Amino acid sequence: MKIWHAFVERLARAASRRAYRYFGVMLRFVEFCLPVPILVFFLFPAAAVTATCELVMGKRHSTFRQLHHLSESARHAGAQWRPRSFAQIWTVRVAMCMVRLLRYWPDRLRKQRWRRRCQFVGLERLKAVLDEGRPVVLATLHYGNLTELYHCIRSCGIGVAFLTARRDSALPYRSQLDSWADCANGLEGVPRRIEVGHLNLSQAIGFLAQPNRVLAIPIEGHAKRDMMVRGPGYFLRAAPGALHLAGLTGAVVIPCLFSAEKYLRSTIRFGEPLADDVVSHRERHPLGYENILQQIGPWIAENPEQSAPELIDAISFRGPPVHGDGLAKAAAEIDDP
Repeated sequence: MKIWHAFVERLARAASRRAYRYFGVMLRFVEFCLPVPILVFFLFPAAAVTATCELVMGKRHSTFRQLHHLSESARHAGAQWRPRSFAQIWTVRVAMCMVRLLRYWPDRLRKQRWRRRCQFVGLERLKAVLDEGRPVVLATLHYGNLTELYHCIRSCGIGVAFLTARRDSALPYRSQLDSWADCANGLEGVPRRIEVGHLNLSQAIGFLAQPNRVLAIPIEGHAKRDMMVRGPGYFLRAAPGALHLAGLTGAVVIPCLFSAEKYLRSTIRFGEPLADDVVSHRERHPLGYENILQQIGPWIAENPEQSAPELIDAISFRGPPVHGDGLAKAAAEIDDP
């Protein structure tokens, strides 16, 4: 009986891979043939159905109930948090689902038709640091589409990777698409994900030791020893690993946030770099995290619909900030449905 169940499970996985590949081939063909406005019209039904399913019963994506509970908690606490109706949340989730399809043609994002639809705000700050020969840690959050965040940045020829706590479980076809993108962007051999174990940062340190390297790290924490830092009207539980890693490698920390928009558009915001003395002195790390939240936190309060469950779980609207002093895992789970 166990052999039969194992056989059925293996067969289901193989069928899923094949279906994923056929779906990807079809999408790439449609993207190649259609102008973007017609492509948006073509993709809307699938994005609408996916958004509805995720909001009602999504497991790996935030549901309407979670987002509504977050807004109610903010209202009871008197926080400046913009309320959203189901229709408003659904509209934004459709935009997220549509932008998520960019991962099926990451090798084409350098084309002008897609460059025009991804707006970079403050990209010159990141390039200025890289021109100095210093590595960069992008302090981000589980907000928007994290996979598209690194695809869009890599399309500029910048070798960004994500810190992740799990092994790369991408399907073979997804890995093939990423390889094509690496060739198109001149980033062959540059890792896309950096695995890190508990208290083991050697691979991440080695990555940041290379020139023109950027490591993106979502800063939310979920352990008791993580620190609670003050944001604009709320508190966030943050894992101190991002600034600790930057201090070890001499990297510059830049706040960063990705947001999906209508009609296959997106915006990536880069904040002001943190001062070196804040990053290099561990006792000043709480101040650094508060600086990060002051830069990207207001956008989340104004537009909470794109918050992932990891971010929602880390937000609190009551209680004074209590700073922890333990080293938490600096690990990110990439949005990878």
